[in-house]
Amino acid sequence: MPALSSHFSTTREGLVTCAGQPDPATLSIFAANGGGCVINLCPDEELPTGWDEQAVVHSLGMDYVQLPVSGSSGLTHWAAHVLAATLARHIRRPVLMHCADGQRAAALLALKSAWVDGADTCQAIEIGRGASLQQMEPAVRQLLGA
Repeated sequence: MPALSSHFSTTREGLVTCAGQPDPATLSIFAANGGGCVINLCPDEELPTGWDEQAVVHSLGMDYVQLPVSGSSGLTHWAAHVLAATLARHIRRPVLMHCADGQRAAALLALKSAWVDGADTCQAIEIGRGASLQQMEPAVRQLLGA
C-alpha cells in the first residue's frame, strides 16, 4: 500500500497500518487502496468534531471498530486481547488502526505481540518501532517488565 502521509507507518506484515487521526480524504485513499477496516483507539472525548468518522468509514465500504484506549493507563491486557480478536476478524484486508497521534496504536500493537502472540520484549519493541512507536516506548517497556 502506498504511504498515506508522514504520520502513517505500516507494519512489516503490511496489513496493519498505525496512524494518527485520519481525515475523510485519507480514509478515502485507504479504502481505494483496499482498506477493509478502521480501528479507532480514541475515547469519545477525543473523537473529531465536524464529521462522523464511523459514518465516513461505512460509506467507503469499510468496517469500523472503536476500542477506546485512554493514554498509557488504557494499555491493558484486556485491550490487547480485544485488539487481537478484532484483527483476527478483519485481517483479510488491510486494517488502519489509529489514535490521535499514532503512539497508542503502535504501543498496543507491540503489547499485543507480547501478551497475546508470545513475542519476547525485544521483538515486541521492534514491532512497536516498526509502527512508529516513540514517545510511548518507555510505557511499553515498563508494562513488559523491561
